[in-house]
Amino acid sequence: MRFFLNQYRFDINKYDSGVYDSLYFQVFDEEAALDVLEQLGFLFPSEPKESRRSYYEKYKNQKIGELPLGYRGALYFLIANGYAEAVL
Repeated sequence: MRFFLNQYRFDINKYDSGVYDSLYFQVFDEEAALDVLEQLGFLFPSEPKESRRSYYEKYKNQKIGELPLGYRGALYFLIANGYAEAVL
């Protein structure tokens, strides 16, 4: 199943099967990626006092499969829409 949000897409099958979970991630333009997530309400920090940027910074060098579920979903979304890529 695929979801389309305006011009964006999200493939839940890739997310559910953990296609990228064993890999790290690289975001091409952090500002643009965080702006898109802000527009769509993705990547909420677990602590209300924490900003999205500091939340992103806290996890940026971990494997995708080790991230909190919401963060992992946001990464799959960014990869599907060309804002990030999964890397070894």
